Amino acid sequence: MVQEHDFLKVVWVANRDKPLGHKDQSASLIIGGDGNLKLLDGRKNAIWSTNVMAKSNYSAAVLLDFGNLVLQDGNANKMWESFDEPTDTLLPNMKIGVNVKTGKKKYLISWKGEDDPSPGSFVLGVTSETPPQLFAWNGSSPYWRSGQWDKSKFNGIPTMSNKYLSGHQLVQNINQGTTYYFRNYYNNSFGYVFISSEGSIESVRWGDGWSTNWEASRTNRCEIYGTCGPFGVCDTFSSPICSCLKGFKPRSDEEWNRGNWTGGCVRKMELNCQKSAHAAAMTTVEKDVFWPMKHMKLPDSADYLSNIADAEGCRSWCLGNCSCLAFSYVETVGCMAWCKNLIDTQQFSREGKDLFLRLVDVDKGVPTKTKLIISLSTISGIMLFGAGISVCGLFKWRDAEIPHGLGLSVYAFGYDECNAEFVLLRVVQTLRRPIVSEVSIYKSETNVWRRLQGMPYFLVEPGRMGVYLCGRLHWIMRCECVRNSAKVLVAFDIRTESFVEVDQPNVIDNRLRMDLAVLEEHLCLTVYREPGVVDVWIMREYGLNRHGICCSR
Repeated sequence: MVQEHDFLKVVWVANRDKPLGHKDQSASLIIGGDGNLKLLDGRKNAIWSTNVMAKSNYSAAVLLDFGNLVLQDGNANKMWESFDEPTDTLLPNMKIGVNVKTGKKKYLISWKGEDDPSPGSFVLGVTSETPPQLFAWNGSSPYWRSGQWDKSKFNGIPTMSNKYLSGHQLVQNINQGTTYYFRNYYNNSFGYVFISSEGSIESVRWGDGWSTNWEASRTNRCEIYGTCGPFGVCDTFSSPICSCLKGFKPRSDEEWNRGNWTGGCVRKMELNCQKSAHAAAMTTVEKDVFWPMKHMKLPDSADYLSNIADAEGCRSWCLGNCSCLAFSYVETVGCMAWCKNLIDTQQFSREGKDLFLRLVDVDKGVPTKTKLIISLSTISGIMLFGAGISVCGLFKWRDAEIPHGLGLSVYAFGYDECNAEFVLLRVVQTLRRPIVSEVSIYKSETNVWRRLQGMPYFLVEPGRMGVYLCGRLHWIMRCECVRNSAKVLVAFDIRTESFVEVDQPNVIDNRLRMDLAVLEEHLCLTVYREPGVVDVWIMREYGLNRHGICCSR
């Protein structure tokens, strides 16, 4: 517990899933004969245990200065610690986060009620994207997010100014697949982060007394995820709090006027880059412009472009990709682009970042004009005739340039939304040891095959097409080239051009035969347990997505 004002705050509960009876006055905390720390009820039944391999003669339970309850051996080595099993409070040096390679997640989970420590419906965690964010869910629905981490603070928490940042740390290791957030004990200042049973999130510190660094309160509707819907922007100090981004209008005036803004906004006019030849036989085509927006909580679901070095490069990339709807360049982060709906955007009076919104309104910029005087029938003929030659002839000719003598092969076909181009991936593996993989990618815009690095996985069913979903191509493969060895779900990320493993239900015997499919934009995993018995798992939000894995049978 920590003492806050005139009361004690409970910061960790061992048996929150299995409470003691209210009238049980004989409960005890002991180190059992097996060396584990155990909570016993009045009848000496074990309610909770550390459940580790230990030796009783050498075990000791120690409560450390920052609230970490530790089970140690005789050499003071940690065998178990409460910091590995957080409840609703993040204490100094305790970590929450995710390891995408192992699938291990550490989240804060709210109490069910003010006096009921059993798990509630609100969860606070860290996303594995780059840059990461703190993210809260109400059940499986997004509830709140902090905005992107800029190496010193979160973009969506304007009160998180420099004088409060000393204790907050977020460390991401792409190679190890880990992302963790924690608070340091800095400058003799004790602090913690807490998620309430009602979904409010507070960062509290001790100075001359207890004070709140920052708070995400459920009473502030702009803090609730997606309050103003796609392409809407929320401003706490405006009335109404929701408005459409420049160049957009409410999707439904009726709903908007009733104060239901979740339907969001739609663009008033199509972008110049979206205008096709059928619009006019002779026309003046202008480039789109970018409207600057200051002091913004940047939208969710940014694409991080690590290969772009400066703000001008970020702008040029976005301008050259019609699917790019907005961009932001943050010095400590780099280039971020948005190719999907701009959701959960907020206007601040200070702090925040600059967001550049793609617009067709040439009066708000200095576009470069390009005169095009083209016959509609001519361009249509060229497009159709060219498509016939490039699509039919290209795959035959280009594919022949890559030798087929390597052995087994699989393909997958998908679409790169940010670059607005089709992608074909081919994986070939040798039949003889040592097993060698060759990975090649074809993109429709460049019209060439390109060799990528190999992959550390092994094909299961040669010839089976990969499954495309959410910008990624999926296969079932093996980690080892051994018959009946464990299978893994592998995804190729089209944007980063890298292979990663995807979380799958841990109750599955992955030595069994498995198939992949897509059902209503969800990845489905079919497991054939025995003749006539098939399990179908609908992976509504799987490991590559920050919303975790939710499987139903």
